[in-house]
Formats: sequence, structure tokens, C-alpha cells
Amino acid sequence: MKILIIAICILIITLCSECKKKEPEFFKRDAFTRVVQYDLNDGTTGGYISERYIISNPPSNPYELKDLVDDYCNKLPKPENEKYAINRWFYKETWNTPRDFVEGGRGNRLYDRIGDLILKWSWVSNEYWKSSTHYTFFENEELIKYIWVAIDHNDIKTETGLATP
Repeated sequence: MKILIIAICILIITLCSECKKKEPEFFKRDAFTRVVQYDLNDGTTGGYISERYIISNPPSNPYELKDLVDDYCNKLPKPENEKYAINRWFYKETWNTPRDFVEGGRGNRLYDRIGDLILKWSWVSNEYWKSSTHYTFFENEELIKYIWVAIDHNDIKTETGLATP
């Protein structure tokens, strides 16, 4: 009888620990980071940053994913230069795309994991926009939603969205 009670307790503890929703985590793949700066004709400099991340336990709702990624990206440093672009690709963690993914040869590149791409986040600051953020959502290699949020130099916000069938 004691063994049965102990077995039931272990089963309940195991099931309860698995029921807890795990929080999303971000894993930057540094091998894919590119930073480029260049001189512009007006004597200033511009540039762009390109980064890849893998997210464990991402939300499936695009708006929840947008908020999660915005919170994360807003904690990261942005260039002080006014003419800059940042592109960040977010992949969901899967068996095929683990958090510690390392590229190998042909067929083992992050590009080959396009089915795990869930969001392309782009931020631009230039003479037209104080801030312009583009969110392109994917599911199984298909574009499912696009949102653009822009703030001009007078702090007027514009937001548009496009949902595909």
C-alpha cells in the first residue's frame, strides 16, 4: 500500500511540474551577427545590424509574440546614430533548430530552417522616421501577418496591419 501511495505521489508531482508553462527565452546566435557602418553623402554615418535569435516557448498568438519581442528588443542597445537599420530574425526552438544551433555544411544552415522562422523584426531610423518598426510573422514558411508601426519626428504614430488568408 505504501508503495502505491508513493508511486501516485511521484506521478502527481511529475505531472504538476510538466503543467507549469515555461517562460520564453531568447538565444542569440552570435555567428550570424553582422554590423556594418558606412559614410553618407551628408557627412554623417549610417549602418545596419543583422541578428538571428532562437526563442524557446514562444507564444503562438502574433500579438503576444510582437509584445514579447518588443519588450526584449527595447532592452537591447540601439545605435545612437539617427540613420540606422536593425534586422532581427526570430526562430522557434525545435528539435531541428535547437537553442545552441551551429551551422555545418549544406543542409545544416539556419537558412535551411526557414520552417522554424516565426518573425522578422525590422527597425529603421532615418530622416523620415524617428522610428519605424516592421513585424513580419511566419508560420510553416508562409507569411501570416504584417504590422508596421512608425513614429515621425513630430511623435505622430502610424500603425497598419495586413493579414493574409
